[in-house]
Amino acid sequence: MEEKELLELTEPFLASIGTIIKMSKQQLEKRLREQGEEITAHQYAILVRLSKGNLTVKELGESFSIEPPTLIPIIDLLERRNLVVRIPDLKDRRRKLLQVTERGNELISRMRSDIKNDAVAQAFLRMGKEKSVTLVGLLQLLAKELQ
Repeated sequence: MEEKELLELTEPFLASIGTIIKMSKQQLEKRLREQGEEITAHQYAILVRLSKGNLTVKELGESFSIEPPTLIPIIDLLERRNLVVRIPDLKDRRRKLLQVTERGNELISRMRSDIKNDAVAQAFLRMGKEKSVTLVGLLQLLAKELQ
């Protein structure tokens, strides 16, 4: 592909991704507020990631490409809101694992059950299964190429 062709693809792509991120973040934070939670979309993403399995701060940081010193205040906030707890690592007593609390899991369940108010899910519904699956697959491939 020539440089001009690349620019014709990358510029509208980046603009579209920016719009998608902005709109989905705003919509998710609105839904979180409606659930009575004052956490950001990013904090919610961390909560969802931890719901898949306990991690150390270092491991969690690696999965989000965030340094632990940046992540610790976020974890502290989630802990103060009783969404996450630090528990001892039975394999290494020096380490602490982050675990989602019952309250955190309840929030995730409420958010997932409110699919009618999820803008991305509704967009996928309008696009149809085939296009949605293709889009997600291509974005995952691009993310892998960028790493």
